[in-house]
This record gives sequence, C-alpha cells and structure tokens, in this order.
Amino acid sequence: MSTGRSCFELRGARVDVLHPAGWADLVRGLLPALATTSPEAAPVTATLRFESDPAGGWVVRGPAVGSPTPAVEAAAALTLLEASIVEVLVGAVAGVIPLHAAAFEAAGRAVVLAGPSGSGKSTLAAAAARTGAPVLGDDVVLLDPADGRVLPVPRPFKVEGPAVALLGLDPPSDPRAPLRPDPAQLGAAWSRGAPLGLLALTGVRPGGAPVAMEPLDAADAIPAVLRQIARAGPLAGPDFTALADALDAVLRVRVRFADPGAAVRALAALVEPEAGASRARIR
Repeated sequence: MSTGRSCFELRGARVDVLHPAGWADLVRGLLPALATTSPEAAPVTATLRFESDPAGGWVVRGPAVGSPTPAVEAAAALTLLEASIVEVLVGAVAGVIPLHAAAFEAAGRAVVLAGPSGSGKSTLAAAAARTGAPVLGDDVVLLDPADGRVLPVPRPFKVEGPAVALLGLDPPSDPRAPLRPDPAQLGAAWSRGAPLGLLALTGVRPGGAPVAMEPLDAADAIPAVLRQIARAGPLAGPDFTALADALDAVLRVRVRFADPGAAVRALAALVEPEAGASRARIR
C-alpha cells in the first residue's frame, strides 16, 4: 500500500502524519486550519503514523505518543490521531503555556473559559461563535506569558449531548457522534489572538438560573488554571510567576449556567469598556 503524508503546523511547530495514500483528505480534514501545503516552512517536530494493525483495526504510532494506541475502528483511530497531533503541536510551541480551556473575544480582549471536562467550555465557546464573536478555541488555547496574550489553537469545535439542543443546532445523523463544526459554520471567525481580559471558571447548572456569577479570588484561580495546563511536567518558575501576575491583573469570575447564550452575553459585558455596572453586580 502506498503511503501519503499530511503536515500540520502551529506557530513554528510541525507534525507530519504518514498514512495510506487514499486517506489524505480524511486526515487533513481533522484539522483543516492547521493543515499546511508548505511544510518546508518549519522543521519537523514529530512524525506520526496512522496505519492498519495486522491484528485488525487502526493504530497511531510514533515516539510522540509512546506505545501505539490500541487498535480500534477507523473513526475512533482518527479521533486519537487528531488528539495526538494537537498534543504534540501545543507542547512544542516555544514560549507559551498551553491551557485546556476555551476562549472567545469580546471588545478586543480574550474571555478564557477554564474548567474540567463537562463543565461547559465548548458549549460557551460555540454559543459565542453563534453571536459572531471571534473565537480562539473550545478545548485548548495558548497563553503567552511575556505579554499576556491568548493565542488560538484552531480545531473544529466539539458539541455533543444536551448542548446541541441548547445551541439550536441540528443533531448529528449518528446520535453517538459529536457535532464538529468549524467556527465559520457557526457564524464566526478565528481570532488572531487577544490580550487576556477575563478568566471564568465554568460549570453547568441544568434547570437552574440562566446564568449566575460570583467573584473569584486569585488564590482560587491560580491552582484551578494550573490543573488545566496541557503539557507534561511542572511549570517553570518564570512562567509560573508570569501566569500568576496575568491572572492577578484581570477580572476573575466563577460562572454557572443553564442558558449558554445568556452566559456569553453576561461574560462579554464584563470586558466592555463601560462595564462598571456589570462588574458591580457580581461583587
């Protein structure tokens, strides 16, 4: 079987994927905004192999993923491949802190949504995109500790479960599969990056008030964000200091919501130039 190659690039980091030649469109379609047709622009960070396993199924191989992934059906293996590409890329970008977080732009500033899986980050990012707000990601973003800017990691969104109906989206043909819309399909565009303006720790409250917010102390925000760093190993001392300073300098809230649209509007209002009244209501 002949082998094809697809290349993905993020801010100078590059991953090459070797795969069966006929699979190029499927592989590149995993991360269309990161797929590049000019791979010579950056040195190879890592090479992954997407291939059939002799025992059946498909696997992802390569030093970057350690042992080969379990042999699974093609759709599941492609999901593992996408996650592996993103993990390698964000871990290889120099001078940034990768965060498991979503973010959208409001009034020229980044509203960062942090929290564990299932806390509503993707739902809020998709809701923001539905309003036309530029978005930076629904799962991983990059924080530049040198200047406090939040940088995008453009990958298709993941919307599933009750969030599909909450956002007014058509359900997927396979109810077991998540929707994977690009921001353009939701009416938005990728942000090029924006200074950090607001940190929100997220939580879903089905059946509760449309949105509830409360102030968040830096002492609570810093450990919560540290738990969401998408890179192995401890944070270097200067990066920790820069992260702590960045979080200390911005407004921080804890937000719980039943209505994602209302939550996005409330969060965006906090970073508007005339946000005094909105901020006063959460104190």
